[in-house]
Amino acid sequence: MTFFTHKVQNLLPLILLLFLTGLEAQQRSDITSKETTSQVTAPLSTQDAAQLLQTDFNIDVQFYHISIDIDIENETIDGSVVVDFKPLINNLNQIKLNLRNVFTVTNITMDGAPVTWSHSNHILNVNLNQTYSIGDEPSVKIYYNGAPERVQSGGVTKGFRFDTHGNNVPAIVNLSTPYLSHYWFPCKDGPTDKADNGIRLDITVPNTTYGDRKLKAVSNGMLINEVVNNGKRTYTWQHNHAIAPYYILVAVSNYQTIERTYNNNGHNFPIKYYTFPANSNQATSIANMFNQAFDAYIHYFGDYPYRDEGYAMTEIVPFWYIEKQTNSVVANWNWTILMPHELAHMWFGNSITNQTWQHIWLNEGFATYAEALYYEYTSGMGAYHNHMRSMGARHIWDRVLFNEDDSRHWEIFDYFYYEKGAWLLHMLRGYIGDDEIFFDLIKAYAQDPQFKHGYVTTDEFRQYVEAFTGLDLYNFFDQWVYDMSFADYEYNFYSDLAQGKAGLTINQSQSEGTSNEREVFEMNLDLRIEFADGSSRKERVYNNQKLQHFYFDIDKEVIDIIIDPDEWVIRFDVVFNSSLPVPPAPIAENRILSFSVEEQIGEAQINHTTGTIQFAVSDNENINALTPQIEVSPGAIVSPASGATQDFSSPIVYTVTGSDNSVKEYTVTVVTLSGDSQITSFTIEDQIGETVIDNGNISITMPFGTDLTSLTPV
Repeated sequence: MTFFTHKVQNLLPLILLLFLTGLEAQQRSDITSKETTSQVTAPLSTQDAAQLLQTDFNIDVQFYHISIDIDIENETIDGSVVVDFKPLINNLNQIKLNLRNVFTVTNITMDGAPVTWSHSNHILNVNLNQTYSIGDEPSVKIYYNGAPERVQSGGVTKGFRFDTHGNNVPAIVNLSTPYLSHYWFPCKDGPTDKADNGIRLDITVPNTTYGDRKLKAVSNGMLINEVVNNGKRTYTWQHNHAIAPYYILVAVSNYQTIERTYNNNGHNFPIKYYTFPANSNQATSIANMFNQAFDAYIHYFGDYPYRDEGYAMTEIVPFWYIEKQTNSVVANWNWTILMPHELAHMWFGNSITNQTWQHIWLNEGFATYAEALYYEYTSGMGAYHNHMRSMGARHIWDRVLFNEDDSRHWEIFDYFYYEKGAWLLHMLRGYIGDDEIFFDLIKAYAQDPQFKHGYVTTDEFRQYVEAFTGLDLYNFFDQWVYDMSFADYEYNFYSDLAQGKAGLTINQSQSEGTSNEREVFEMNLDLRIEFADGSSRKERVYNNQKLQHFYFDIDKEVIDIIIDPDEWVIRFDVVFNSSLPVPPAPIAENRILSFSVEEQIGEAQINHTTGTIQFAVSDNENINALTPQIEVSPGAIVSPASGATQDFSSPIVYTVTGSDNSVKEYTVTVVTLSGDSQITSFTIEDQIGETVIDNGNISITMPFGTDLTSLTPV
């Protein structure tokens, strides 16, 4: 487990969060500054997990048939494992598997005949009975026994655990992530090679009852057989989908089973809850509410990947939650967002698996983001944003999301990968700016045969998103996955109602005074322009410079501009800095400056903010053939052209192209005035002389010093 120090508002909750990494999503670190930490950013890795495990890339595992006889009293297992595999090279005569040295290998056979092997440094080298080549499908059967050892990893003791609950009732479980399956059976460990055709487990336990319930062994998939022989009971489970070895489950206790059926959204499959009998009431409560999580995730991610077998949740003693494939293990039945979190892993983690643990964010980031989607589905966008904001580990600034060195298993399940990974998806949603496209993308990814029941890397995911959206996202992923930190924004603005312009300067200050932070994070930024009359409007800008200026057309006074008001970007608070220069707006090069027709009454009303022009003519005029004279910005051209006769019975769109190739559209409409609707008299008390009414214009003269803001015309 990686511990880190930051300036925090509450240090103790942060330390507890880190110690319980992977356990409780509602406890979030609250990092408030980018003060230098005591942690030194790790150099490029000299070893990864595959090197540590000496992973055999010459074979592709197809199937594991695991048979174990569990001796609860002596805390040992006696087992055999059949490994079906395919050679990936020709002339293969030896394979490597992983198995801890505490186990004794008693025999290895191929086609019923023994073969030779060596077992040292936790590597099992098996000499094959002949040379095999691509296209062959050999298998080996390994007999072994021993007392499984435990290992501290990420705040919990993992391995094949012999625990108890209640009145000394056995409670056994294997905790094997990220590559600790060889702590209980021989396998090709790690995420790089799933058993493509699934697994079969024969789990033998004493035929003993505790209270009024027998010991029950549960695993992945479906229970297909249960037999009693010589005082022992054997449970046979089968799972028919590709599975990474660390997602294989063995759990044993005097479980009470609560059964439900999910029958919605075109699905119909069993959900089972294996609970310690004393906790059955709490488990029943969870069972009665859990269908809503399936509703949410089928809505967002598409079909449940294991609908042909079902889903289960199994109670265990250690305070830990893990997405065992089709059967998540839980520490208790107190409702927590980690229950939907583990369910989301069935799509992201179990079905689509990170190719290596260097890409852990594709596993834990997706499941953590799914927590927020669960809240959005059940409680709305406010709950979604509140949950995203609670993820304080996104503010860890001196680490990168790509886990360069995944050889330290105790550091992999760090909440940084969970929460910044979730925020990457949150930011991607905001960057795309279209929820329909974003959710179509996520569902398509979850269901695509390229990834479903397979693997993914960060670059493969990026390329998939680019192909789906048509966006170039190289910089987006480069800055959020392979680089550290985030932008520190400061801003200043002005409002010039006379010119109809507001100006905004944004400065990214994160690299000032330091040499190791990215100077510019390129992002779409939402803005909320707030006006003096209490109204507001939204704008979006693309911020890709350290110091950048933006300008907006306005028709009322601006009192503030809020950057990223809904928090779609990782950042601290945005700081107003009145010393930042905001240059005057450049002269618009794509404006209509004047618009008139010979027949019009009064001046045309031109609104550059809304891109509208309105003028009036008498209802006696033929609006089907009016010839406007149009003045545009110097160097600009307008289409339709000035002097071209137009039919104004419907609005007409004029397009102005500036000399800088900028384009602005104006929609022009005409208002017809009847002859008897004209003003014939207009006076104001104390006016000097007569009122002049001429062709829609009214002119009066008032004494010097008159308050022109409160006159009453008659």
